[in-house]
Amino acid sequence: MKATIKDVAKKAGVSVMTVSRVMNKREHIAPATKEKVLRIVKKLNYRPNKIARSLVGKKTNFIGLLVPNIAVGLGFILKKVSSFL
Repeated sequence: MKATIKDVAKKAGVSVMTVSRVMNKREHIAPATKEKVLRIVKKLNYRPNKIARSLVGKKTNFIGLLVPNIAVGLGFILKKVSSFL
């Protein structure tokens, strides 16, 4: 099962907010706490959820594409779209 920020906080004995501050490289974190959290992050192989981060930041970096028929010319359409990115 994938580790969550709550798992990291519980294992490190800190709050979820502290783990978030360490992961986002915020100031005012005690060096010992930072090292402990980062050690637990590595041990649990924690990776922040990109979708959750994008929802909080109101920016997803995803593009929606509606295609009437994927059997005809999908490769061509995708090449054209990717050329604009």
